Formats: sequence, structure tokens, C-alpha cells
Amino acid sequence: MRGFHLISGLVLAVVAWQPVHCIAVSPLDRHAGVQDFVDSQTVLFGWISLADLDLRELANFLNEAGIQQIDAREMSRVQAVRETLISLDVERIYVIADMVSLTSGPVQIVIPTDKQQSVKLLMSTMIDGSSYELEEAPGAVLGGTAIGLKLLKDRQGEPSDRLQNAIAACQGDHGLAFATPAYLLMQAMDVLKSAISEDDAGELAETAEALAQVQWLALSGSLPPNSMRFQIHTQSKSAAEQLKLFVAKTTADRAETALPLETDQDSVVLATDNISESLQMMTILRKAIYGGGSPQQQNAMKQIALALHNYASANRHFPPQSLVSDDGKRLLSWRVLILPYLEQGVSLYQQFRLDEPWDSPHNLQVAQTIPAVYRSMDVELRPAENGAARTRILAPLTKDSVFGRPGEPISFRDITDGTSNTIWFVQTYPEQAVIWTKPDDLIVDPENSLQSILGNMEGFHASYVDGSVHYFTDELKSQILDALLSISGGEVINRDDLE
Repeated sequence: MRGFHLISGLVLAVVAWQPVHCIAVSPLDRHAGVQDFVDSQTVLFGWISLADLDLRELANFLNEAGIQQIDAREMSRVQAVRETLISLDVERIYVIADMVSLTSGPVQIVIPTDKQQSVKLLMSTMIDGSSYELEEAPGAVLGGTAIGLKLLKDRQGEPSDRLQNAIAACQGDHGLAFATPAYLLMQAMDVLKSAISEDDAGELAETAEALAQVQWLALSGSLPPNSMRFQIHTQSKSAAEQLKLFVAKTTADRAETALPLETDQDSVVLATDNISESLQMMTILRKAIYGGGSPQQQNAMKQIALALHNYASANRHFPPQSLVSDDGKRLLSWRVLILPYLEQGVSLYQQFRLDEPWDSPHNLQVAQTIPAVYRSMDVELRPAENGAARTRILAPLTKDSVFGRPGEPISFRDITDGTSNTIWFVQTYPEQAVIWTKPDDLIVDPENSLQSILGNMEGFHASYVDGSVHYFTDELKSQILDALLSISGGEVINRDDLE
């Protein structure tokens, strides 16, 4: 599925842009084969031109920018699929989403083609074992979850002017347009207002009001980004100026470098025309959004957290640290127990013998397959000597942590420190990696909890029980980490100490 997301999700738009104030001819007219799948509920529309795409150069760019690590074997497979699609006269792959699919799972794809059967068969090789489905439609192959496919086919009116204006701003080989729903902006404005302090109340209040005026976003460029242009279109020039100041300040604070932002009429514009500047800008944006962490790793850990939440909803408690036999023998890790709640985990879970330990011949054979979310996104881990795959996703074990506390499995009500103040699993350093099915986790040294997790790394990713993921640097104090690992210590945590 990683390769499929690469070919369907790496979508950028083009260099040329003209301010759009009204729609005379629908910009969808130049996208034959997809008009029937874009409606009033669509908020995201993107396309990628297969002929104008060097996947290997793009992968190198993403690796250098720290956005996504792609191994050579996976890249060869994706490259082969791209070349075969071109031989089948497929010109573009489209991504389409409404707010439901955008926030709850993988977005839909539309592949215009008159060779639906061949294209569907080819794309199926990229999504084996996934809940993602492919379906033939008149003039196209559709991809998505069952709900996503239904949304694609149940058209509800014409696309909004906002979306069409954003699409029109993407005039080239590749494009990505996003129309911001009004209610989403109001929620974002409320979040900003809630963060206002006496010192910066005026500035943040103005920024919140400016944010409420954002109408659409358009990302444009060539791939890999030899050139790139990003526009945030607002309702007024004053709103654009305020957003420019806010984005410049935010990125400079997080990445120590300001972005080359300009305003053009009612838009904030970020543009470059060479790959070295594109790399620098993408690195700044990544640091501003994710700190020093990896967005791919953070997304994987969010999926694990969601699976834990779904397990808790179904069982009224979190999974135990390990499955235990009647005679008290520890069998399989919590990482196995949440497989039914992971996107690709159901079929794998069904292969395990739950009454056998992790190192039984049968279970060791199954352990050679590992879900993508348990893999390391930045370090390639070699399998163990018995061939089983290993992971750096471990639960810190202390006398008062989520998975380390003795007794019955805990539930949400036991976390009296608050779910946003409690860590339940981390990505630790490579030397601590374990066979992912083995009921082993990270024993934390009470004298130096930070070193137990960090090792010789500069920072680590950690998931809070509320599902959010944070990247901590080696400047984090051990006493602060101890407080975050405790579920009911009653400690008061200063958010400034978490940066």
C-alpha cells in the first residue's frame, strides 16, 4: 500500500498562475473523464501527469527533504506500474476527496481510461491486503474505501466556485487544489482565539480573522519541485498581508529561517524556480509543521493510536501489554492484539495462533510479515536471525505507565492526568528494536528515562493517549518525561518545557 499511496498521493501543481475572480468556462473541462465524480461536497481535487514525472528523482527529493523515505525495491515496483500505465494510454491519475474521506481515511482516486479491466488488474497489485477497493466505472477506474467509492458515485450538485477557482489556478501538468469549507475555518479561528494570551492578543486576534477569510489553496510546480508555487487565496488584501506575517513568523520560530513569502492581490504566494530553493522551502515547512520529526512516522503512529482507541471502544479498556495463557505464560504483544483495528491488519491477525507463544514455529513464520505502521520510516531494520521482522514502536514500561502498570488493563477513566498529558508508546532508538510480535517493550530506567528512550538519537516521536504525536528533542528534561509517562501522578506540566 505504501507504493500505491506514493503513485496516487504525490500530487503537485504547476508554475503558471493568474488571479481568478470569476468562472466563465469550467476548469474541469480540461479534465475529461472525471467531471462526473466532482460535486458540491468535493473539497480536494488533484492530478498527476504520468508522462511528466520522474519517480526516482522525486523519491530522492522527498528523502533529502526528510518528508518520506522510499526504498529502492519499492521504487522499482512503482516505476514499473507507472510505465505500464503509460503503455495503456493512461495520462493522469486524479485524487478527489470530500471532508469525510479527507479526515477519516485514504482519499479516492479516479483513473480515466477505456481499458478499465487491464488498469484495474494492474492497480490491484499495489493494494493487496488492503481495505482499499477498485471498481470499474464508465470511462474510468475508481479507487477508495467502500464509503469513499459510494461518495464518488453519489453526485450531489455542481462543484463550488471556490474549488473551481482553485483548480483554475493550477494550469499545468500537475495540480492540487483545496477549497476551504467555511465551518472548518471557523473551527481553526476558534482554536487560534483560545490560544490568545495577553501579550499577543492583538496579533493573534487579527490572524484568526484573516484565517476566516481564506477561500482556497493551490499548490503548483514541476516534479520533482524544480519549480514550485503555493497560493493561499483570501477575501481581501489585508487578510493576505496578515497571513503572510503570521506564516513568516511561525516558520522562522520553528525552522530558524523565514520563507520567501509575497502577497499578490488577495493571495499569499510562496514561489521558487529551482530545485535547491524548493528543497530548502520544503525543509522549512516540514520543520515548521512537524518540528524535527518525520511526517511519515507521525502519520504511522497516529494510525496505531487510532487502532488503540478502536480497540478500547470495542473492549472498554486498552489492550494488555501482552496476551497471557491460562498458566500465566506471555504469548503475543499488544501490537498483535490491535491488528483487527489497523487498515491492513485483519487478514494478518487471522493467521496467528493466539493460544501459542510468539516464538512457536507457526507464529514466527507469520511474524516475518509486519504492518507498515510498525516499520521504521527513517532506519531500515534487518530481520532477526529467525527471519521475524522487528520494530522500534515500543511502550515505555514504568510502574505507572499505560502498559507498565500491574493488574488489569486500564481504560480512559484511569488516566486522571489527562489523555493529552500522557504518553503510551514511542519510537525508540534502533538498538532497542524487538520482534514486533514478541511481548517485549521498553523498560525505563527511573534514574534517566530520557536516555532509555533516546539512546544516541537527537530526538524521538511519542504518541499521546489522545492520539496526537509529538517529536521531542534531546533537550527534554527527564522529570518532564516522567510526568508524561505517568497516568495518574497529578503533575503540572508547563507546555513551554515540551518544545
